Amino acid sequence: MRLRSKVIFVLIVILYALNGLLVAQDLTVYIDPAVKTAGVSEACSVSVAIENVTNMSGFQFDIVFDPAVVQAEDAIVGEFLGSTGRTIFPVGPDIDNIEGKITYGAITFGDAAGVDGSGVLAVVVFTGLADGTTDLDIQNLGISDTNGQPIPVQTITDGQIAVGGILVTFRVTVPGNTPPGDVIYIAGNFNDWDPGPSSQGATGQGYDVAMTSIGNNQWETSLVFTAGDAIEYKYTRGSWATVEKDEAGAEIGNRTLTVPSDDHTQEDVVGSWADLGTFVHDEYTESMPDQYLLSQNYPNPFNPETTIRFFLPEQNTVTLKIYDLMGSEIETLLNTQMQAGNHQVRWSAKHVPSGIYLYRLQAGAYSNTRKLILQK
Repeated sequence: MRLRSKVIFVLIVILYALNGLLVAQDLTVYIDPAVKTAGVSEACSVSVAIENVTNMSGFQFDIVFDPAVVQAEDAIVGEFLGSTGRTIFPVGPDIDNIEGKITYGAITFGDAAGVDGSGVLAVVVFTGLADGTTDLDIQNLGISDTNGQPIPVQTITDGQIAVGGILVTFRVTVPGNTPPGDVIYIAGNFNDWDPGPSSQGATGQGYDVAMTSIGNNQWETSLVFTAGDAIEYKYTRGSWATVEKDEAGAEIGNRTLTVPSDDHTQEDVVGSWADLGTFVHDEYTESMPDQYLLSQNYPNPFNPETTIRFFLPEQNTVTLKIYDLMGSEIETLLNTQMQAGNHQVRWSAKHVPSGIYLYRLQAGAYSNTRKLILQK
């Protein structure tokens, strides 16, 4: 009996350790949005966000940037870190606009548990100085738990700020017969017409411009251009053998876009793929998403209304709330039982001043927070 108890104890310890490793494998820290635009002398902000953390109690990071293009102004801790009731103590920001680095962090104290899930660690504010693009490189990142122990981060995704540039978001709806697992690419005169991962050596924006799935058979990516640029482009699934055609299966000419003077979202629909035959979109019944998803609001920045989209894989009680950066609740948009599927909510911000706000979706055990910017 004593031997059996020891074996069970050892198995429990091993399973606990393996569970910790599995959680850590998904831990990601990234800059949101991945590309931010600003004018000269114009303030802009990015979020440093985290996904799939467990029992977090504190963080610290450096962001390294080109001081000839932007200067750092401030950093503000997000409400996510204190969401379990622990007391937050910000550390910094320490700003060096000569070398181009901002250091910021926060620690928490209290008897409550550390935070789990995904949210915004901090919002970092910059001002544009001169036309150009700067990388925002996350360095010296540290995440700690309530015992003061480091939590390993597996993926770090940096960002960019383009000063004087125009951010164009390409959003495309693809046919329902697109093979699962395929990645959608955009190829054009801005990346030497590179169709996907097999080609090399393109110039300009860079090559292999892969798009990101946002659910509901839609994909998007954002690129920076100059106002007035004449853009020609097409969508593919990785090679010219899979290039788009119209809904009758005929070849189409290049899509064209003259870049406007303000940030722009270009909405397109692929009629069919060259290697898959025709496909009529009206025959497609939208599939249910297989996981919870809170999308970025659109438009963003906005004035005074914006749309928040989210997806539920199952029926659940849903709350959707707006907060300011100090964590004070501004408005409750939803607090009700909802069916599985795609949903969207319109928020009118006529009654609040310009600034950065947060919207938080809670559905059962799932929660996520994203940033929105009101510019009146």
